[in-house]
Amino acid sequence: MDATPSTRATDHAGRVTVTTISADGRVGVTAARGGEVALWDLASGVCIARGGDVHEKWVHEAVVLRDGRIATVGNELAVWRVVGRRLVGEAIGDRGGYQMLGLIVDPADPTAVITTCVDGSLMRWRLDDRSGEVLTRVSGRLSLLAAGRDGTIVARVGAKLNETGLIAWRNQECAWSLAPAPLGAHACMAIAGDRVIVPLPAATAFDLSTGRQVTMCKSIAMTMAGHREASWVVMGTDLGRLYAWDLVGDPVVIDAHRGEVYGLAIAPEARLVMSVGRDGSARLWTPRLDSVARFEPGCGRESGVEPWLDDPWALGSCAGSPDGTRWLVGGFGGQVHVLGWDGERLVALG
Repeated sequence: MDATPSTRATDHAGRVTVTTISADGRVGVTAARGGEVALWDLASGVCIARGGDVHEKWVHEAVVLRDGRIATVGNELAVWRVVGRRLVGEAIGDRGGYQMLGLIVDPADPTAVITTCVDGSLMRWRLDDRSGEVLTRVSGRLSLLAAGRDGTIVARVGAKLNETGLIAWRNQECAWSLAPAPLGAHACMAIAGDRVIVPLPAATAFDLSTGRQVTMCKSIAMTMAGHREASWVVMGTDLGRLYAWDLVGDPVVIDAHRGEVYGLAIAPEARLVMSVGRDGSARLWTPRLDSVARFEPGCGRESGVEPWLDDPWALGSCAGSPDGTRWLVGGFGGQVHVLGWDGERLVALG
């Protein structure tokens, strides 16, 4: 039995913590425990450049800017540019050792990013002049961060890890807030159309403009995915179950993976969703969870052996291009898979 999932030089040395794809679907970014960041050409599946030596620990989020630069957050915000075959990173701001957890491109300025921090601060960083400003500070830790179609920015807030509240900003002013409440489930959040969904503990949808509770459904979400151009959300559980919810009726529920569902991603134009999990498989589905394709890169476990916690063969994160033709998958053992979808099957590229 092989000891590790892969020995390719282009894979990461540690667990892949981030997978993201640019808005035009041309490149993808992966980042790993230990701080290494890699840039991928999605047409060929080839690693274009890689770098490290900025983040000492986990990279929590990454975004690709319109001009090709990459921003990442861990204990600090870093900006990366390609120099030859290397990614050269520069730390441009930190919060005194407090971890930054959320990162998005500023909806009002594509050359700036917005971050959240466990010290309760929401900040805007202008990358061209390396300056940052605190937009607001709240009591409790700010973590997950997303933006709606109307420019509303929403973040998860909670004084404790097992609490979830929401706070939303529009035009640099607080638009509404939801007081933290016990979760009863994992911390996750998704935007679907003009709704934001969180588990409280049932999946609950709030109007993104007003904060008014709209609807809810019974589910226990470990992870969830939505898109501001899609009117549905998909949720995964620690038992391998998937829920697809149109935010109106009852969800569609299926058993999809053996063990935890670790990652979900939606391709809104293609109306496809990918799930990855502890069993080492990546699967494509329709919004109603009809199976479309399956990718299993090969497994070092003996046949019939159940996957275990922190299994290096587990797939932990994924991202999709808007048109669904390219997918980026990262694993616990550092493995990276660039997949192409031709309308019939998933094919490994590179």
